[in-house]
Amino acid sequence: MALFTDGNASDVADLRAYDAAVTEVAAAEGVSLQAKLELAMKEIGVELEEFLARTTGGQAALSQVVVTPALKQWHTLRTLALIYGDIHNSHVSQRFERKWADYRMRARWAAETLFRIGVGLVSRPIPKAAAPLVRTLPGTLAPGTYVIKVAWVDARGETGAASEAVVWTLAAEGALGVRAVQPPAVAAGFHVYVGSSERDLARQTVAPEGLQSEWVSGGELERGQPGVPGQEPERYVRNDRILMRG
Repeated sequence: MALFTDGNASDVADLRAYDAAVTEVAAAEGVSLQAKLELAMKEIGVELEEFLARTTGGQAALSQVVVTPALKQWHTLRTLALIYGDIHNSHVSQRFERKWADYRMRARWAAETLFRIGVGLVSRPIPKAAAPLVRTLPGTLAPGTYVIKVAWVDARGETGAASEAVVWTLAAEGALGVRAVQPPAVAAGFHVYVGSSERDLARQTVAPEGLQSEWVSGGELERGQPGVPGQEPERYVRNDRILMRG
């Protein structure tokens, strides 16, 4: 799972999963979905900081919060409420009032659900990696287009969220050279994930590469270790209680 401070918890595809017309409506009304996604994160961040200050006595920070499914749902519904509230208020009409009221109610429900389940925290947050540097080297990897991501690993072997993808094309046989950049203080190394698409990304590194190392592909890509990495909560904070994982 990603951390709250890694970026938006949900995206346009999540908005469309709840409201198939939101992209077209927002475009017609001149509303930026990206701006509303970011604004919802800022508003939720303020509420989470208040919650953590009250429940942990200032012993937990926003950077430690994990984006669990409940938190992602809250962000999606909060964003939709902001979108339809903006549209409704700009026209001062009744056309979108029902949707605005509905999403406001559902966003409140999602927030209450999150705080009942608990806000997930990690003790040592590993930030999402920046997009890696990629270059073409001599080798025998088949020509084609490849999707490449990296993720930081700490000294305990915990892995942070994967970077945004770099799409790289080999016009002829060659090799991929991949470097991770801007390592955070907590990082001890990085893993590399490569595939022909986002859906078939697989980890290529058995052990983490060193911070200053360059990973170079062989003649074939590894097919094991699928999935996108990210930290799981170590504990949950719920009202005045802290629940340990397991």
